[in-house]
Amino acid sequence: MRVSLEWLNEYIETDGLDLPVILEECGFPVEEIIKVGDDIVYDIEVTANRPDMLSMLGVAREIRAKTGRKLRLPETYEFKDENRWRDFSVKVENFDDTPRYIACKLAHVPVKESPDWLKRRIKSYGLNPKNVLVDLTNYIAVELGQPLHAFSESLVEGKTINVRRAVKGEEIVTLLGEKKELDNSILVIADAEKPIALAGIIGGEESGVKRNSESFIIESAYFNPILVRKGSKKLNIKTDASYRFERGGYFTSPDFALKRFLYLLKEIVPEVEIYLPIDVYDKIPEPVKIELDRDFIRERLGYNISDEEIDTILKRFDFEVKKDSVVIPDYRRDLFEPIDLVEEVGRIFGYSNIPDRVRVPEGVYARNNNLFNMVRTIRDTLVGLGYYENVTLGLVSKRELGKIYGNVDNFVRIANPINVNIEYMTPTPSINLLKVVKNNILKSIRNIKIFEFGRGFAKGKDAFIEKNILSVMLFGMPDEKEWYNSPKSFDLFDIKGVAEYIFDLMHVAEVKTDRGEYPLYMKDESVSYKIGDVEIAQCGRIRKDIENFYEIENGIYSLDIDLDKLLDYTKERSYERPSAYPSVYRDLALVMDRSVLFGDLLNVIYSVNSLPSLKVKLFDIYIGKQIPEGKKSMAVNLEFNGLTRTLKDDEVEVVVGKIVESLKEKFGAYLREK
Repeated sequence: MRVSLEWLNEYIETDGLDLPVILEECGFPVEEIIKVGDDIVYDIEVTANRPDMLSMLGVAREIRAKTGRKLRLPETYEFKDENRWRDFSVKVENFDDTPRYIACKLAHVPVKESPDWLKRRIKSYGLNPKNVLVDLTNYIAVELGQPLHAFSESLVEGKTINVRRAVKGEEIVTLLGEKKELDNSILVIADAEKPIALAGIIGGEESGVKRNSESFIIESAYFNPILVRKGSKKLNIKTDASYRFERGGYFTSPDFALKRFLYLLKEIVPEVEIYLPIDVYDKIPEPVKIELDRDFIRERLGYNISDEEIDTILKRFDFEVKKDSVVIPDYRRDLFEPIDLVEEVGRIFGYSNIPDRVRVPEGVYARNNNLFNMVRTIRDTLVGLGYYENVTLGLVSKRELGKIYGNVDNFVRIANPINVNIEYMTPTPSINLLKVVKNNILKSIRNIKIFEFGRGFAKGKDAFIEKNILSVMLFGMPDEKEWYNSPKSFDLFDIKGVAEYIFDLMHVAEVKTDRGEYPLYMKDESVSYKIGDVEIAQCGRIRKDIENFYEIENGIYSLDIDLDKLLDYTKERSYERPSAYPSVYRDLALVMDRSVLFGDLLNVIYSVNSLPSLKVKLFDIYIGKQIPEGKKSMAVNLEFNGLTRTLKDDEVEVVVGKIVESLKEKFGAYLREK
């Protein structure tokens, strides 16, 4: 909004005021200061909820509220013994579209050049003067924020104006010379035969102000702002009028603006004949009434502002202040609730005048989010190890689920999928990470270490099941090939290492391994991690047919950890002083069936041990000569420690003997001969 200082001084005295600072404190920063002749023009930023500030009078009201200076309202025309406008009708088809429409006939108006003061004012706003009628309508739009429009009466067919929706297929040529095809979504001003203007947007070329006319119709109206905005956007026409109308008008504005226009016209053209206007509306809207709680205002501002100061500020806005309520003038369409009054008082009193203070609410503390803390710890660790975090959509296709799980009966379909590729909620982020791997391979990225914290969804017996899941995926080689190394591809032990590192990081003890049976993984290359009977994770190599489905060669290894279950077994880190006593070591080479897993051995060994500390390390697996068919040799190192004392050899031998005996009973294992 461009504000002329010379023009503004007609309504309020600005001498001695730092207007940019005052407007900034009111919430309307000055974006530019322009010198126009002897005048100064401020270009201020106006928010969409304050259409009243798109006028000189609105800016003057705001300065009056801030400074307390006297406001001078513009003079208006008073109707006395004017002739009635006969043989002409105005009809509004829908008052929701047009709450108020006023038409006023003017006779004996020469289409002449405007006086210098009017041209100067128009130019200060950035408009070019045309003639007295057009310039005055523009003047009123800037002064009061109410656009007006003038029609040549002789060009309005049938002596009627009908404010209605356009009929599909109707056309109009605008004042810009553009032909526009209309439909029922466009509000028009029509005569008996055709549209003559686009309501709230622009007039028609055929009915505009013509130099050979001396009788005109002045339109002053209040149109539905949503309808104006949609029409302007659809027809791709942006005008100063549409900019104002689409931000909202108010009921009393058309009458006030028309009377101001007639007053100025009478000053410029004394011979003009003014007829009584035709004013069409359904009902006068009730003013907005807001509860006034002065204690609430003080509490929200955090400052003990007096009742008198509160009332004085509100009255400066022309609010009707009562004991426990405030009646809002209709030009302030942004005020509805008590909190709005707090803002009005606060910005006029000045937030800079309210002392700073730190307020600490009693008994309000941030709840410790253990899941968030765990996720952050794991994320930071994986990133530090060279893994890349991914965020995928969390939706997959029916075809993918069918390939992996055989059917989709146990999975959650969204109600309105936008396409078939994102039809179901994913049961694990690993499915979408497979597509990430594929995309990276297509870009010649062959060594991939990625992870994602996501959600997994499935159908339960009575409700949907939702889990927090960490998925990790490995593809390619852990190290780049160099002259000094012979890099190998990722294998099952690498993905197991990730799982066990995370368990150790979160201090999860007593995790046991078992054979995994998970649809994503190959049966002979998958592992399940359990605590008791609760499965907390699975890892393994992706099935070859799934790799082929995603057009990926070689081997992909994946890990899924149920974070909700992991959290249940996470413990606080505790520290123990290292033992000051020496450890006792024993090596066992055990022969057993090839189907026996190292995890199975661990479970038995730890269950038999009765000494204070035992660590078990697998250091060799051998299949070959001297080992019977179908068997394998697993060599383990046992480290015993007494923690608070030195262990004796005989008590260690007793435990070792029990371990060997238990493994023999459980798996048929025996010590390998030297």
